[in-house]
Amino acid sequence: MRIIIPSFGRCGSTEVFSATVRAEHSGNYGFVRSHLDIPGSGVFKTHCWAPQELDPEAKYIYVYGDPVMSAISAHRMPDDFQVLHYQNMGGNYDLRDYWPREDTLHIRQNYNSWKAFFGKPNVLPIHYDSLFTGVGGVLISEFVNLAVAIEPKVDRLTIFDPSNPDHIMAQKTYGDIVADSDWSI
Repeated sequence: MRIIIPSFGRCGSTEVFSATVRAEHSGNYGFVRSHLDIPGSGVFKTHCWAPQELDPEAKYIYVYGDPVMSAISAHRMPDDFQVLHYQNMGGNYDLRDYWPREDTLHIRQNYNSWKAFFGKPNVLPIHYDSLFTGVGGVLISEFVNLAVAIEPKVDRLTIFDPSNPDHIMAQKTYGDIVADSDWSI
C-alpha cells in the first residue's frame, strides 16, 4: 500500500504522517520533494503540488488548515527551518520578507492543485481542526484501512495577533483560501 500525505505545511501533516507510520509498520516511509521520488509502497509526506494525474493505486490524505496560521507559523521558525520549508514548498527564501503581502510559500497553488482532486475516491481532504476531534483518526483509519491513532492536540505556539500588521496583511493575502475552504471536513 502506498499512502501519500501532501499538505502546504504547518497544519498537522506531521501528526498524520507519524500516526499513519505507526499504524502501517512497513518500515518504508519518509519525506519526498517530488512525486517521482515516491517508492512503490509505504507512507510518505510531501509539500508537492498535486501531479497532473494521481496514482490510482495510492491513497492521498491531503491535510490543510488555516493558511494564515500556517504562514505565520512558518515565519516564526528559525532561519534554517525556513530555508528548508521554502525549498519544500517550491518557494524562494530570498522573498521571505514579502510573506505577509505575497504568497511566497505558494500555499494557494498547493491548495488549489489538490482541491481539484477533492471528491476522488483515493483522496481524503482533512482539515487541521478535524484531526483532533476524534473524527480525524476515524476518517483516516477507514480511508486507509489501518488503525490510525491521532495523538492529543498540543496547543499551538503560533497565535494570530490582531495588533501585528504582518498578521493583518497575511489575513488579506490568504483570505480567499479561507473563504473557499470547507472547514467541516
